Amino acid sequence: MNDTVFQFLSIVSGVVCGILGFTDLAGFAFFLVFNVFIGAAVVAKLKFQHVHFFPSLDLIFVNGASNSLGTFVLFWTLFYNIC
Repeated sequence: MNDTVFQFLSIVSGVVCGILGFTDLAGFAFFLVFNVFIGAAVVAKLKFQHVHFFPSLDLIFVNGASNSLGTFVLFWTLFYNIC
């Protein structure tokens, strides 16, 4: 489930980032901020009892961001070039 959530929301964040016209480090900063927000939302949805589902918090934040970076860049550049 965690991968699905992060993949879908990386598509959404890539589309938003591309439409807003972010380039270079501003786009990657947007990605990092958005992933922190997503990770915090996942932890909040788990009622801050992540141990039942994830052994540590870094699995939520780091794995989610690293697995969805390529998808984010793909949709960021696609929508940046379209708009």
